Amino acid sequence: MGVIDLWRVATFCLLHGDWHDGACWASLVAALRERGHEAVAPDMPYGDPGTGFEERTQPALDALEGASGQIVVVGSGPTPPLIDRAPVSLWPSMSAGTLLV
Repeated sequence: MGVIDLWRVATFCLLHGDWHDGACWASLVAALRERGHEAVAPDMPYGDPGTGFEERTQPALDALEGASGQIVVVGSGPTPPLIDRAPVSLWPSMSAGTLLV
């Protein structure tokens, strides 16, 4: 993980917490896009007890497919373990950093 350069355009991957879905980030997605950034907010399968670690990280990886440059992952609720425990190979193009809120 590197340092986030606030002067460069980035792709933000916004990960919601339990009992939410990607729509909870809609106003932030719009605000980031207005400022020239890209933003994705995938629906994460936290409510499905049959999913394991790989299945829980896959929606974020799919949403980031094709992203280039600076990538910032923002997590809320149960997402920090997904980000922290994910091997670097799962986040191959992440060049900026992680923000846990």
